[in-house]
Amino acid sequence: MNGREKVDEKDKFEERARFEHQLLNTRVTWLLSSQTILFAAYGLSISEYDKGTLFREVIPLVGIVLSGIILIGIVAAFLAKIIAWEDLKRIKGYENEPIGVRTWITCLGYIPDFFIPIVFALAWSYLLCHSTA
Repeated sequence: MNGREKVDEKDKFEERARFEHQLLNTRVTWLLSSQTILFAAYGLSISEYDKGTLFREVIPLVGIVLSGIILIGIVAAFLAKIIAWEDLKRIKGYENEPIGVRTWITCLGYIPDFFIPIVFALAWSYLLCHSTA
């Protein structure tokens, strides 16, 4: 493989990584937008007369389902980035290429992406359990 082909492979990897990162960002944005709307609807539904209504039980269920679906998408984006990185490492000269600027920092950066949907699902679970109280 000549020098230009190596550069092309590195460029392809960086383009794939950038694309997966954009997808990840889109999924987190969807999550935050959907949860904001659901929490607003839930908050508006609270009154002395609405305790235990179906509406106050459906909103948390929708929040939990959306959190789970988006978490699956986030995991898929992360796995796609790892697969692209593994593909790059198979190319001569890139065997020791880190996944990001510093692998451990890159991995730390994924913590919010993974845990935000989990925290939302836990919050909705709490509200669901206490919606009839």
